[in-house]
Amino acid sequence: MLTLDVAMFPLYVAGQRADTFAYYDSLTFDAYQRGDWQRLISTGKNALSAGYDYYYLRMRLGIAYLESFNTAKAEKQFRKALIWNKDDSNARLFLFKSLSYQMKIVEAGHLFQTMDANEKWIADIPSGFRAVAAHLDFGYATGTRSKNSSFKALSGGYGLYGQEYTERDNLMYDAGFHFQPSPAWLLYVGVQHLGINTYDRFATLDYVLQRDSVVISGSGKAYYFHPEAKASITDFVHKLNQNSFYLQAQWAGSDRWSLVAGMHLLEVRRGMVISSLDSMNLTDTAYFNASDEQLEMFSFVVPTVQFSDISWKTIDYSFSVHSRYHFGRFTAISGIGKASLNDTSLFQFNTGYQLLPLGNLKLVQQGEFYVLLYNQKAHLAYRASLAWQATPRLSFESDLLVGALNNLSEQFGYIVYNNPEKVKLRLEFSVSWLANSHLQLHVWYRLRQAHQSFLYAIQNSPDLQSGSYSIKSNTFIGGIKWIF
Repeated sequence: MLTLDVAMFPLYVAGQRADTFAYYDSLTFDAYQRGDWQRLISTGKNALSAGYDYYYLRMRLGIAYLESFNTAKAEKQFRKALIWNKDDSNARLFLFKSLSYQMKIVEAGHLFQTMDANEKWIADIPSGFRAVAAHLDFGYATGTRSKNSSFKALSGGYGLYGQEYTERDNLMYDAGFHFQPSPAWLLYVGVQHLGINTYDRFATLDYVLQRDSVVISGSGKAYYFHPEAKASITDFVHKLNQNSFYLQAQWAGSDRWSLVAGMHLLEVRRGMVISSLDSMNLTDTAYFNASDEQLEMFSFVVPTVQFSDISWKTIDYSFSVHSRYHFGRFTAISGIGKASLNDTSLFQFNTGYQLLPLGNLKLVQQGEFYVLLYNQKAHLAYRASLAWQATPRLSFESDLLVGALNNLSEQFGYIVYNNPEKVKLRLEFSVSWLANSHLQLHVWYRLRQAHQSFLYAIQNSPDLQSGSYSIKSNTFIGGIKWIF
């Protein structure tokens, strides 16, 4: 073995020229033996710059990067080693480990399926079903109260008529389960329930007759009136229940790229009130003849609004397919989607990236652009997120989404924006604490800004006009995750 080791890893000899193969090989081997990873990396880079590239150099560099927690660069080196020796078990196993450390689960699974029996035994993951994680979340959202609290505001300042539909406080429950039916597949199934308090608000004029005067003449009395409009706001409170089921299926076509198919089905039930214009007669005594006790009645026709309760149910859906291709620290993402939300049919296209600035999962930055096509218009949105693992147990994440967010589907179909308001911004912060090797605790805060629309009437127009004002909502979510 000694002879083999010397042949494979020549020792450093004093006086060698600094630009020889033996010089770089002996220095990198010495640094490898000592566990001096930074020196190995520096010397290895110099060797590559000098034109020396071979299997053992790539393997030593890959292990040095792996030990330095730069798993993305380690992945690159092991891929280079496999170019020199495509059937090498060590390079394959180290590449598998690098992918797993970057949570490229299905890509690592695809590589696992190409291994021989001995390599699979060393990798030590199940070839069949494997439970990955399960989570349970509970959230409460509180919205800004209506700014149209006065009759004048809700009627657009015209004092005739106004109406709006608002969603306020709500509770959210969400549960999901990640599992692998085979190494190259990862499935995520979940259910979600939203219980939302809804308000149908109407600003109307209610007419009554006001007596002006009474005139006595002979044996009779004449009564004079005028109709008077009293402004009122009427609230009708209902409950909206949204139950949804979502599914994500992730499959790797190679150890570099994967496809993610997402589906979200939503059933929405709620009561609602609709209004209709009608008329009514206001009557009262116009004249009373005392001699024969006969009455003459006064009648005046005024407009009125009638309200009707109805029940509403809809089944909405969102389907999408995304592709992810890995270039080491950089991952390219693109996807298409088809959805029907709130009786609106739409197509969605998105493209983006994920970046590991430190070469590992301690810092992850992601950006994504969205284009939604519906109502013969293009609507744009952008998402930026940053995740930071401050300690092995403590992690922070921030997420910003801006643009035309209505009907948007993100996170591979997990979140669908089927809001009645025009959502313009969503900002989220989260903290995660790994209590032990299996239990993780999460806390989220989410701020959402939107434009609330309302309708009002103007004089001499048969059509209602549209107005809006800014609102915001705050959501607090707590959750637990069990890692198998």
